[in-house]
Amino acid sequence: MKIFICIFLLIHQLERAIAQANPIQKRVNEYLSQVYAHHAMPGFSVVVLKESKTIFSKGFGVEVLGQQKPFTPNSVVGIGSVTKSLTALAIMQLVEQQKIDLDKPIVFYLPWFRTANKERSDKITVGMLLNHTSGIFGNATNSNDMTDKSTEGLARALQSVYLTREPGISYEYSNLGYCIAGLIVNKVSGMPYTRYVEEKIFRPLDMSRTTTDHELFDKLQTIYGHYPGIKNGIPAKRIIELESGEYIPAGLLTKSCASDLGKYMMMMMHGGIYHGHQIISEKSIQAVWTASISFPGLKKEQGGEGKNSHYGLGWEISNIDGRDIIYHGGSTGTSSAVVVFDLKKQIAAAIVINIDLTLIDEYRYQTLLNIVNNILHLAAEEPVTDYGIYRIKDPSRNNYELDKSFASKYTGEYISLAGGLWMFDGADMNIRENSNGELEASIYRGKQVIYQFDLDFVNRSSAVSRNIFIPGQVRFKIAPDGSVSSLFFNGTEYIKQNDFLQVKYRMVKSADGYIQFKLSVDWRIEWVGSYFKAYSTCQRDLMLEGCITDVDSVAGPEFISNRLKKYAIRFSGIPQSENAGRLVWKEKSMISEKDGGVWQHIVLSAKSGNHACYLLLTTPQTAFTSELQKLVSPLITTFRFNE
Repeated sequence: MKIFICIFLLIHQLERAIAQANPIQKRVNEYLSQVYAHHAMPGFSVVVLKESKTIFSKGFGVEVLGQQKPFTPNSVVGIGSVTKSLTALAIMQLVEQQKIDLDKPIVFYLPWFRTANKERSDKITVGMLLNHTSGIFGNATNSNDMTDKSTEGLARALQSVYLTREPGISYEYSNLGYCIAGLIVNKVSGMPYTRYVEEKIFRPLDMSRTTTDHELFDKLQTIYGHYPGIKNGIPAKRIIELESGEYIPAGLLTKSCASDLGKYMMMMMHGGIYHGHQIISEKSIQAVWTASISFPGLKKEQGGEGKNSHYGLGWEISNIDGRDIIYHGGSTGTSSAVVVFDLKKQIAAAIVINIDLTLIDEYRYQTLLNIVNNILHLAAEEPVTDYGIYRIKDPSRNNYELDKSFASKYTGEYISLAGGLWMFDGADMNIRENSNGELEASIYRGKQVIYQFDLDFVNRSSAVSRNIFIPGQVRFKIAPDGSVSSLFFNGTEYIKQNDFLQVKYRMVKSADGYIQFKLSVDWRIEWVGSYFKAYSTCQRDLMLEGCITDVDSVAGPEFISNRLKKYAIRFSGIPQSENAGRLVWKEKSMISEKDGGVWQHIVLSAKSGNHACYLLLTTPQTAFTSELQKLVSPLITTFRFNE
């Protein structure tokens, strides 16, 4: 016991000596400990540099709620759009090699590139891609294509899109613009974007726990973060179906940790030099940190000063608390990160978090910008401020009380249709009464709950979601008899199961329960192992056949070709993709002849995890359009792999 007491006293004295020797470290640690104690973050880590030296590096909380493994500076999570600064760095490296000119139009490097109004897209320069003034806006649907060709496919698809803004005139944040910038890195360097950043950035900076390669996620013990619950986060699992190669240069797949981001910051603060190696010139660093376009900054009611912010090349520049701050944040829906510099004080900080703090309820919790700004203040031996803390009360709060007799009108299962935020793709909703008699909603994909919230009603047809994230509006469709037919939330429509497809359709499942989908009650289905055949009882020449195979198996394509052997194909359409929920369905139409008749077919396939599904609908040509609407659309909308 005496030995234990002596060791305890020795450790206590050592900690006290370190705190006295590092007063900045002590203040930062105390501040972040308080932040963690009063916040919804399950875990996070912070690295702080001063004059190119690490003065603080520590993790707080746990990697996964319900588990004991602590979050450390080496814990790997998705860093989202922090990647845009890396893409800009890659471009600038090639500028220094005189392989890229920022002022040249992108058609110089991608001669085939165009939008529907070519006269505008021809004006877009490489620099416009990097400062978000290209006019290219929006997100195309994920193809789930992880090959090197995926980004080019995304860019070529823009030929049917009209630019509504004149290039180079105004700021509009564009993930698509950065995807095209990554494609230019690929074309000019002769290397896939993923290999380029690995060989030219990550490896020279010893960023061994940073990658854009999905095959390395497990090796790095990647944490997939947390979805929002009512009071806490909900541990998230990896969803391979939502991973897509084309968005890598914009930040979709990049994983990193605070310690690696510290190395990145050290290089940037040291004039582009890391351990004697010149990664980029100081002139190029000044170029990416020079403001080139302005846009509205944080309003006073949001805790800001009402000043404009600016964007350089992959970096945002803002005047905060009287000093110029350079930074870029990133979010994935389940994790977030930010890298920030105060050049005048020669201080930099990085924070990575296993929940998306950019979506946190700003009326209840400290924001990411407030926390990281105060870390800079403390490192500069300055007092903390309330910059980024909302100065108004939540305007969505109200005194309305829903009549308890109406509660049962809202409860039940809701099926999601296409549209809305990507993180909700393929996820359905359940509304139920909790133990307190209040209504709460859970959005789930298979067995994974990805969003949970209380319903705070404003009136009978409108409510506000209440959880740890930003409040969102929920709008209900109320029928004249008072029943609820559907609801809208975050851009997605959810159709109530009691009404949708209930009379004319039924849910069918494979024998092992692995797949399920809605099928017309007029159709019969027969299962033989992983194969099935469905046919119309009203018209026997309507046929739907399908099979479930391993994702890399040739059995699926062979199944389709064997079924089509008895038909003479006269026309074969162009393959297309369609998003339905979280699945990307590849589809192709064909016209054939058989037994003196004309037939039409559609082949559909989708992948999930290690499995793929192949479907073949065959109808007389005259019935194809109607059956496509009555059978295929409900089927792919309700199709679920139950993993």
